[in-house]
Amino acid sequence: MNPFNKVAAVMLSVMVVGCAVSADPREQSTADRIWASVSGLDEKTIASMQEKLDALNSRVKGVDEEVDYYKSQLFLVKKELSTYELTEQQLADLKQEIAQVEQQTLALDQQNKDSAQLIENKNAQLREKKGSQDELVNDLKQLDSQVDSVEKQVGIVSTGIKDIVAMRTRYSLEE
Repeated sequence: MNPFNKVAAVMLSVMVVGCAVSADPREQSTADRIWASVSGLDEKTIASMQEKLDALNSRVKGVDEEVDYYKSQLFLVKKELSTYELTEQQLADLKQEIAQVEQQTLALDQQNKDSAQLIENKNAQLREKKGSQDELVNDLKQLDSQVDSVEKQVGIVSTGIKDIVAMRTRYSLEE
C-alpha cells in the first residue's frame, strides 16, 4: 500500500468517526461548542442562568400581584370617599395621601414592568445564545439589584396602603 493510500484511509476514517460523533443528537453542534468556548457559556452555565432568571421572574410576578392589590384598595377608597363623614380638611388630607400613594404605586408598577421586560430580553438572549458569560452575569446582577430596589419600594407603598385601608376601615366603622 503506497503512502498516499494510507493517508487517504486515515482521513476517511477520521471523517467517518467525526460524522458519527456529530450525528449523536445529545452532542452539541460544532458551532455550539465553539460559541461555548469563546463566550464561556456552556449548557450547564446557561441552565444555571436560566434558573436565576426564573427566580427573578417569580419575584417580579409577586410584586405584580401586590401592585394589583394596592390598585384595588385605592379604587375602593376613592369609590367610598364620598360616603365618609369628614371635614373638608380631613377630606383634603385623605385625597392628598391617596394621590401620593397612587403615584408611588404607578411608579412601582412601571419599574416592575421594566424589570419583567429586561428578564424577558435576557431569556431571549440566552435562548439565542448571544453575548458572553461576563456580560450576562453582569446583567443578572443588575437585574437582581433592580428587583431588590422594586421590592424595597413595595414596603414603602405597602405602608401607605395600610394607612389608607386602616382609615377606610375606621371611617366605615364610624358610619
